[in-house]
Amino acid sequence: MTWMETIRANIIRRRSVLYLFTAILLVASGIWFFGTRGDKLVYEIQDTDIVSVSFRVTHGVDHVFIYPGPIRWGFDQLREKLGTLRTKTSQRMVTHTYVDSDVLWVTWKQKGPVADPNCLRAILIGPDGTRRILNKSGAFDPDRMVSVSRWPLTQGITSLTNSTLQIIEVRSEDRFLPNAAGRALVNIRLR
Repeated sequence: MTWMETIRANIIRRRSVLYLFTAILLVASGIWFFGTRGDKLVYEIQDTDIVSVSFRVTHGVDHVFIYPGPIRWGFDQLREKLGTLRTKTSQRMVTHTYVDSDVLWVTWKQKGPVADPNCLRAILIGPDGTRRILNKSGAFDPDRMVSVSRWPLTQGITSLTNSTLQIIEVRSEDRFLPNAAGRALVNIRLR
């Protein structure tokens, strides 16, 4: 192989990586854009340690949340392909539900220590005042002081109109007690 053929092969390889990166970015942005239905949610921060809150709703059986966003995810994928990725700065979180349902993903940034996802509890308060604890799981990023949690809503978010989702933090020794009181962090009103 001559030096000219080597240069041409390198250019073609770099172009294919650029096309791959562009395709990943477009797909991730489309999933992010079309999977969001956040116009039905209004939040109220209850705790002074919480700086910001964001949420997203996904619908279906397979639910994907890319943290902190699809652009960072696509950039990390490109860097991984090129071999320049030292530490991953994005995360792809996936959950599955057995029936067609919505999953509410809540992300918040804190000033103080990040809340342990195992100590977080979501209480769904219906329009008539009935309270129900929702199953959840999550993760936290101590470098960015951000916590990400997800709660499946099997009835769908539209059936929960005029309800409130209250997220509280309970003490670690109380996390298995169903009626344990805790510190209110965020109230999310579903309209």
